[in-house]
Amino acid sequence: GEETMAVEVTELNSTEFNPNGLRHTLNYKRGQLPADRPAALYCYYPSEWVNQVPSLEDELGTVAKRFFWRDWQSKSPVVRT
Repeated sequence: GEETMAVEVTELNSTEFNPNGLRHTLNYKRGQLPADRPAALYCYYPSEWVNQVPSLEDELGTVAKRFFWRDWQSKSPVVRT
């Protein structure tokens, strides 16, 4: 059968990268997604972050891993940074 996917898109407006602030935003957005069907969360981040944080890809990966940790216990999320 067919199944629909919920999608939440957000633009991160902070001009300064802050891992805790990013986790807070992701957790807030998680609450807007249904728990009983597939969902995707897509985030746009400011281009300034690329110049501020030399290892931005690693930092975003760390935040994503912590964010999805509880989901990895029972599901297989796809994480792309």
